[in-house]
Amino acid sequence: FIRISLFGYYENFSNIITILDSGVELPYFVKIQLGDTFPLYDLYVMLRNGDYMPVLFGSGIGSAALNNYGYIDSLDAFGNPNAQGVRLLYESGLFGTVCFFLAFFLLV
Repeated sequence: FIRISLFGYYENFSNIITILDSGVELPYFVKIQLGDTFPLYDLYVMLRNGDYMPVLFGSGIGSAALNNYGYIDSLDAFGNPNAQGVRLLYESGLFGTVCFFLAFFLLV
């Protein structure tokens, strides 16, 4: 059972960009991870469109939840991503994420 689940995740997430861009019905393994997938997909779309400011400096506190609500119809579905790394990257950008990690490794 575990091998089947891991293979399902690998198979679906290896081509996640194609699946999300096509607009087709999402596979089960993608649906259960949507809260963490949509912010990363949105960062990819921003990079692809040349919108570098939110990627570098983030979209602001709480924007990961608002991003997830933008992809669905009801407000009670996903909320914040379960993975705090995804939330940190989306809300504070690459610069903020690097600063966050440097705070743990450099003396002030």
